[in-house]
Amino acid sequence: ALPRSKHYFFQPGRQYRMPMFLSSTTNLQKAHEFMQEEAPDGSLTSKPDAVLWTFEFDPALGCNHINLIDRHDGTLGGDANAAAEDEWLFGAYSFFTVTLVEYKAAPTWTDPHRVVLRVAPDNQLAPSDVPNAPWG
Repeated sequence: ALPRSKHYFFQPGRQYRMPMFLSSTTNLQKAHEFMQEEAPDGSLTSKPDAVLWTFEFDPALGCNHINLIDRHDGTLGGDANAAAEDEWLFGAYSFFTVTLVEYKAAPTWTDPHRVVLRVAPDNQLAPSDVPNAPWG
């Protein structure tokens, strides 16, 4: 999701850090499920616009600040020793570069906004003087 008031920030070429852990998944079905969730107050009208965030990795270098969460604590139901969401977790202050943005007039989970982010292979080698994301 992404509130329209934050569109100004996510523009091609923008480099930034995410000041919190960032959960992602390789499971497109799970991403679609998240895009269909209601807002915390239970409404659909206050829900931020649906966005499909895509992460691009350097195929030769990968990324040393992302971890696969391959089990859960049982609160999600099912087998606690099985991966619940194919969840990949980026460390706090991970560095990203926006490479592509497609904002839609009326996004839905079937036709969401699209934001493509290039992932830094090593946060310690990325610039430190970039802004933090205003939304995560």
